[in-house]
Amino acid sequence: MAKAELLFVGTDTGLLQFSNPGGIGRWLRSGHSLPGSDIVAIWANPDDPTHVLCSDAEHLYESTDGGQHWSDPTELGITVFAASRTTPTTILARTDSDAIMSTDSGAQWRRIGTAERISMSNDCLAISTATRAHTSPDGGTSWLPDDPWAYQVASHDGLHTVRCTMTGDWVVDDTRIAAPPIAIRCLAVCAGTPARIIGSDGVTLWTYEQSWQHTPDAPGLVCIAQTPYHPDRLWGADAHGTLWYTTTRGNHWEAMKTQLGTIHTIIPARLL
Repeated sequence: MAKAELLFVGTDTGLLQFSNPGGIGRWLRSGHSLPGSDIVAIWANPDDPTHVLCSDAEHLYESTDGGQHWSDPTELGITVFAASRTTPTTILARTDSDAIMSTDSGAQWRRIGTAERISMSNDCLAISTATRAHTSPDGGTSWLPDDPWAYQVASHDGLHTVRCTMTGDWVVDDTRIAAPPIAIRCLAVCAGTPARIIGSDGVTLWTYEQSWQHTPDAPGLVCIAQTPYHPDRLWGADAHGTLWYTTTRGNHWEAMKTQLGTIHTIIPARLL
């Protein structure tokens, strides 16, 4: 029997939940949690996505039953999560000004340092300000100061990594590529050979395999989410509250739901 797929969508009206029972492609709204909260960040445990953390940038909420019930919020204003692919209990997060880290699925947090941006590629963590970047190649155990990588994104299988340096240079795996012709707002990397990069500035969508190509019929996306268990499926949201998906590595996009309000983040998951 196919396993149920889940989708958590953070909006300005709360946390929306969708499910695809049996994997038949019929996505149904299964929940609307924390109505009235402006949910900007979500983490779902890859091993058990009924364990969910979400934040409205002022409070952190936790559910262990897929969003049916929530613990009392803690005053921890997280604005973004970056989860480890290889160590599900490790979470890197950012508040308004700091990077923080948990190695026990969010039970306890420790401050890493000042950060304007965070990212995680497999177990390689990166935090950066406007002038400095630090990386940890070992899941946060040690940190290397003044490392050039300001931002990094890996494919769902961890075999390809896109990195951007503090000076704006772009590298795919070990090969330098041309910088994108737009100011990237959101980015995803599809597995395969060659790796495919999909990026958007919120207005236009561009892809890269051998060179950057504009995709004129694609939506301008304000966030993109990779599906960890499906190499060709991506999710995205535009500025008009439409939820989009593609099963063709970004070649063709379909609108799944409309009028969802302002969408900040999307987290795909699957019940094991």
